[in-house]
Amino acid sequence: MDTFRIGDYETGDIGVEELKAAAEDPNRVRCVAELPPTHSITLKEDLTREEHQRFNSFIDEMFNQLAKPYTNESNETIYIRADRATVQNIARCYAKANLLDLNLARQTRGYFIEPENLLTITVPTGLPPKAAFKGEFSGTFASFHKASWEAVAKILVENCIRPASWSRNEQGIPNQYPCYGFFGYSCEINDPNDLPQWPIKICTSNLYKVGKGQLPSGLISTCKSPKLTRFGSGGNCQLQRMCAIQGIARRKEGPTAMNSNCASVSYVASTHQVLWPGLFTKIPTAEPTTGPASSAANDTREPTSAATPALPSTTEPNTSSTTHGPATTSHHHLRDRHQRHHAHTEEERRLQHIAQREHHREAYTGYNQN
Repeated sequence: MDTFRIGDYETGDIGVEELKAAAEDPNRVRCVAELPPTHSITLKEDLTREEHQRFNSFIDEMFNQLAKPYTNESNETIYIRADRATVQNIARCYAKANLLDLNLARQTRGYFIEPENLLTITVPTGLPPKAAFKGEFSGTFASFHKASWEAVAKILVENCIRPASWSRNEQGIPNQYPCYGFFGYSCEINDPNDLPQWPIKICTSNLYKVGKGQLPSGLISTCKSPKLTRFGSGGNCQLQRMCAIQGIARRKEGPTAMNSNCASVSYVASTHQVLWPGLFTKIPTAEPTTGPASSAANDTREPTSAATPALPSTTEPNTSSTTHGPATTSHHHLRDRHQRHHAHTEEERRLQHIAQREHHREAYTGYNQN
């Protein structure tokens, strides 16, 4: 009988054709490395006098919103000052993207992540939302993505967060699954127009633990997707494959890929630590001479017309004078009244202590008798 050789194993059984088809997919948003040399993004560099006034008003409105009291997890009312450079850089991104709108600045919110002492500031972009992935969805998700300030301005102009970069070999075959989405940390939300405290805390805390999370600027995108798949193997290739199939996918340790086609650029978000002294106060912070003060806003929305409360005076009126007039007499009366009040308070405290001691003695005697 004739014999037939079985042959060697094929090397193309891992979906090479699928990788090639995904690379040429016309619906896939191209990453920055794939863009042609003719692709350019025009940013606004100069402002007219009217636009410059709007730019300054934009910053003032952000500080007005951030100057509201914050209630921490211990139910304490505190004021947290934001970094002035951070607030100004957010406004610069809106100015370069020609998106200066005071109504957006009035929706500025601050989120204090207490365990890590992180302050996250969000400002809505006002950009039009994108349709649900493949026309249907079962959940709405928010994803926090970090980028440089220059990249944030370009993203606002394009209204698109481009996918991560990927590579091909010498034969033009992709070394990995072509990227459909960008990386970040995500959490499910109910309303893309209202970010509660919990999703911001989850995304900010996780993102700050990775290298790119140290960047001060970023964006929060929202999308409506049929399903969020969570898997524990396959690496970035599997993450991008599932992102292409259903819009968003999450790896076991938390990183998420969100499809750029359905991701709405909803918020500019910036995070910085508030560790240095003077940024936590129990009273409203005074307005500095260089500009308005800033502090984190409470999670509960307040009327936008609320102004920064003035710092109350903690010093007594100056009563020193070269003449012994009514001011000096008033000062002595205040001092005597304070001393009498102090003595009265001490006497009450002593009597209360004696009463408590007698009560404990009676209870102890009754216990021994029983």
